[in-house]
Amino acid sequence: MSMINQIRKLKTSPKVSYENIILIAGAGQNVGKTTFACDLIKKLKNSNHQVYALKISPHIHKNSANRIIFEDEHFSLSLENRVDTNKDSSRMLAAGAAESFFLQVNDEYLKKAFEYTASLFPKNVVVVVESGGLRKILKPNYFFFLQRRGEALKEKSAANKALANQIVEFDGEMFDYSIEQLFLKDGLLNMND
Repeated sequence: MSMINQIRKLKTSPKVSYENIILIAGAGQNVGKTTFACDLIKKLKNSNHQVYALKISPHIHKNSANRIIFEDEHFSLSLENRVDTNKDSSRMLAAGAAESFFLQVNDEYLKKAFEYTASLFPKNVVVVVESGGLRKILKPNYFFFLQRRGEALKEKSAANKALANQIVEFDGEMFDYSIEQLFLKDGLLNMND
């Protein structure tokens, strides 16, 4: 079914499952979140899994390059259509995501906006989400927290870090964690020992 047909079939009260969500957050900018997300998307796609990507930003900007799916005064959801830019959603699409979404939403409307967005995701698709605020409102299948090696955390970041399944440190070039040890089994993310 095409994405446009899925959007047309939306119900006003979607029932959303989060078992297919892999969440990535971090201790600010330049900690490797998008690079890690792209590596994870490539790994999952190469393991024959269909993957969607979602970048969530708490800032709303004019968004003319992407195809707007929904927009009101509280949030804007668009579908990335280019693989040749440096935007995070474009990089995720280039990494192999079947669809890459960009959600711009203020924190107070995040739950509503995410529920709407998640209603577009087929149940058999793994969704890699980059968002700093999403962990406050849902428990994903797996949650990675990224930080720069040796940098102090802000209080807000420390709270997110405490909820992570896996903490990954980044030195600006490499991660202290290998994506190669990850695999999906029965739709859930697992790790080789």
